[in-house]
Formats: sequence, structure tokens, C-alpha cells
Amino acid sequence: MVQEDAKPIHAAAAKEFRAVVERLLPLSTPDPSVADWTVDGLLAHADRLAAQEEVFNNTFMVICGVPQSCRCKTFQGCLHVRVMWIFFCN
Repeated sequence: MVQEDAKPIHAAAAKEFRAVVERLLPLSTPDPSVADWTVDGLLAHADRLAAQEEVFNNTFMVICGVPQSCRCKTFQGCLHVRVMWIFFCN
């Protein structure tokens, strides 16, 4: 998932648009959160972030007891999680 405030180069990397990343790289200011400010480094960074988000979402859904049949891929849009959030946090 791409954050709304993401730089265009980060959005392109998250979507694995290598050609776009190649064109944006010379025009973009290096981001200190990306250790390797190269095309391959940006794509690898985006892959790591996606993997971390997937682990977080899976863990969160297991902890909250979201059914395996749930088709929501992220906890933000999941009705099951919203119901759990309202129940536990209010």
C-alpha cells in the first residue's frame, strides 16, 4: 500500500514501476530512510516495506480474531477489525 503523502518515486517503487523509478531518480532528493539511493535500492526498500506491512496486517488480524474468510487485505478497511476496535477502544 502506498501512503497518500508518499513521494512519487516511492509510489513508483511500491508499484514496481522500474522505468518510472529510473526517470525520477535523478530528479528526486535522496530520502534518508532509504539506505541505498539507487533504482535497485529503492525497489528493494519498497519490497521490505510491503513485507513488513503484510506481516503486521496478518498478525493484527490473528490477534483480533478476524475470520480466515475475510477478503480484506489490510486492517484499515476491514469491517471485522473496525468492530473489534469499537468494542475494545470505546
